[in-house]
Amino acid sequence: TVLGEHQPDEARVPASTVKLLTAIAALEQVGPEATLDTRVLSASADRIVLVGGGDMMLAEGAGDPEAVKGRAGLGDLARTTASQLRLAGRTEVRLDFDDSLFSGPRLHPSWEDSYFNNGYVAPIAPMAVLLGARRTDVPYPPRYNDPARHAAEVFAAALGEQGITVLGEPRRGDGPGCAQQPRRQPAPEGATQIASVSSASVAEVTEYMLVHSENTVAEVLGRLAAVASGLPGSFEGATQAMRNAVVDAGIDPAGLRPVDGSGLAATA
Repeated sequence: TVLGEHQPDEARVPASTVKLLTAIAALEQVGPEATLDTRVLSASADRIVLVGGGDMMLAEGAGDPEAVKGRAGLGDLARTTASQLRLAGRTEVRLDFDDSLFSGPRLHPSWEDSYFNNGYVAPIAPMAVLLGARRTDVPYPPRYNDPARHAAEVFAAALGEQGITVLGEPRRGDGPGCAQQPRRQPAPEGATQIASVSSASVAEVTEYMLVHSENTVAEVLGRLAAVASGLPGSFEGATQAMRNAVVDAGIDPAGLRPVDGSGLAATA
């Protein structure tokens, strides 16, 4: 029963209602009970790799088991890593970080510069500390230009607090553990997992995204849906995963042209 309407035949930019499509795609393709794992691999005698699995809400220190934002903590990951390194007699390492789960531009080409400059969205990466925020006391904080690198720097500092010296700066790696690997696949040959932390469930992350209309989380979930369905973890892969979800739901996708997973884009 139609209770009211206003210009019902006029098409409009859907904006944040696009997040509903992103939610459906993530829940169906990734799964509501799945978690996003941030892992550490031992790649060689002197090198470890921090591997992003899609969690951009990592806590800087200890994780909070009751929270969605900050469920997994880089401090916890550093403690487990340091313990394993000491057991192997290692107190100095070099650190690579692997953010290859996602591909393509980190900010959509159609987005206005103000979206990033005003803190509405962070550059999309498979790992970040608290959504790449430079501060946490404002609703739309300034963001780091390279959230994955910042996460690696925070992790390196946390290792230092645990008595493990990280030699040099964290490096976006190209060795074992730094090639694009599907989630939950065996570690690359020659690399051994020594530590990991897990996010809240995808169902919880999706609820957080919808309740807060969180743009960055929406883009992450879209990419995860793409990767889980065998598509590139990019804007294009995410929007294809969203269209596929509509088709799978038995809805005619004619006229549907999603551009991003958050609804920030005003034009294709």
